[in-house]
Amino acid sequence: MIAEVVRNGYRVGVTAVSHKVISKLLQEVCDYCRTTKLPVRAVQKANDEDPCTDSMVTQVADNNDVLAALTSKAAHVAAGTAWLWAREDMVNSVDVLFVDEAGQMSLADVLSISQAATSVVMLGDPQQLNQPQKGVHPPGVDVSALSYLLDGRATIEPGKGLFLKETYRLHPDICAFISELFTTVA
Repeated sequence: MIAEVVRNGYRVGVTAVSHKVISKLLQEVCDYCRTTKLPVRAVQKANDEDPCTDSMVTQVADNNDVLAALTSKAAHVAAGTAWLWAREDMVNSVDVLFVDEAGQMSLADVLSISQAATSVVMLGDPQQLNQPQKGVHPPGVDVSALSYLLDGRATIEPGKGLFLKETYRLHPDICAFISELFTTVA
């Protein structure tokens, strides 16, 4: 999906709750782009322990370098945590912001980063892990962004998103076992 957005000439942002998750998604994008011969240039602001080391990704140490790469079109894709995207100078810096593991990112965080893009795409499995609870929130907003959209339903409503019947993160045998176990317990 990210590659197709880039192929259509849009600026893409990538975020998640950790640098490790962001780097994993960036690596998958680079691998896909390489196999489809789509030239992509990415910039990432990561910590020292978890950067994406692919040659298509330039690591930067400063938030302003991310914005400069997007503005100058030196990068098609920019990646960083919510701390990058929530900054006032990042308003409308990308066309589409992809939020990986959105079932773990708080509604407040997604709302604060959404100003960085015209569109937000949330990826994740709301049944996988809940958003870590760190504070006190008013009733109804003390959930992840994905849980808020699901509003108690097991899957997303038609017209609000896509339910993918296939996972690419788990081996099919493990996924089948977990699905069987989940339906038995539920």
